[in-house]
Amino acid sequence: GNAGIGSFTQGVGESGMGVDPHHEVNVAGDLVLGSQAGSLGQYTLNTTGSLTVGGKMVVGGASTEDNLFIQNGGSVTITGSANGNSNYVGLGNSYHTGALFVGGGGDAILDGGTGTYQMNGGTIDTSGIEVGHAGIGVMTQSGDSTVNANDLWLGNAGGSDGSYTLSEGTVNSSWSLGIGMFGTGTFTQEGGTVNSTSVTIGWNNTGTYTQNAGDHIAHEVLLGTDVGGNGVYQLNGGTLSIGDGATDRLVVGHNSKGTFTMTGGEIYINNDDTGINAFVVGNHASSDGTFTQSGGVVEGGRSLHIGMEGGSGTYNLNTGDSPVLNTGFITLGYSGTGIFNQQAGTTNNTGAIYIGTDDGTYNQFGGDLNDYD
Repeated sequence: GNAGIGSFTQGVGESGMGVDPHHEVNVAGDLVLGSQAGSLGQYTLNTTGSLTVGGKMVVGGASTEDNLFIQNGGSVTITGSANGNSNYVGLGNSYHTGALFVGGGGDAILDGGTGTYQMNGGTIDTSGIEVGHAGIGVMTQSGDSTVNANDLWLGNAGGSDGSYTLSEGTVNSSWSLGIGMFGTGTFTQEGGTVNSTSVTIGWNNTGTYTQNAGDHIAHEVLLGTDVGGNGVYQLNGGTLSIGDGATDRLVVGHNSKGTFTMTGGEIYINNDDTGINAFVVGNHASSDGTFTQSGGVVEGGRSLHIGMEGGSGTYNLNTGDSPVLNTGFITLGYSGTGIFNQQAGTTNNTGAIYIGTDDGTYNQFGGDLNDYD
């Protein structure tokens, strides 16, 4: 689909036009579906197929048609090995050279397009995935599937939009999971497992993570990370687990606006080091963080800081499905503005509650506050 319409099916047992009977395809350079405006490219990889790309793989370059990659199984490996070849002239440029792009592919030549990647099984191995690099990108994952990527970015450039839905399978992001970079990004988890290192939601635009089920295991989750950022996390079910390393933390409103809404599920802050601010709502000057819990259980680790270092933070424990907050000590307004509103539910803290080192307020209108210090 360079300037027309093209389709290819790989991993079937019969030969014919646009069909690979040998189940293995090796592309030395770039693979682009829907390269130019008005073109259309579609590719189906079935269970026995193996696709290896040496350059970049783009689904929806400059084309806004229904560019589509369907992976029913098999393996997709994007090596980036073409970058070491003097004869290779890649299409476009990006921070990620050997990577998967869905919706725009690197520069003006391949930007502005629309693409969809539908993963029903199999594996993907790549240095990076950008869904909505500089266009509109959609990626879905289900079945017995595994994605291995250093970076996974949704909504990279200004004006772009990227969405990712995980129903089943595993996502392994060894470096960064960025949602709403300079464009808008949405990640929806209906099941499966996400293993991530650094998660930024709402970097410089609006990013949303909705978790209805499954497990999200992360070292660091930051909501609202830069000026103009708006990070939203909606936890309705499943488990969010933050690690116990020296930099592992959950921050709602890091440098801008962050909102965490919890109606169910569980959160585990596993860092018990008193010297680590592992659970913070409203972290720095210009930050505005709000955590609203109406259900589920929060195991808040050693400490909960609300409004610190010039930030503004609010924690609402509301009427709903018997919400429970378990934590160590709580600080309200630690060189910032911190407010805790308890309408219902139960707060169990094993340390003291420090109110008003700068501007702190605890309002209890209902529920139970158990201080075991």
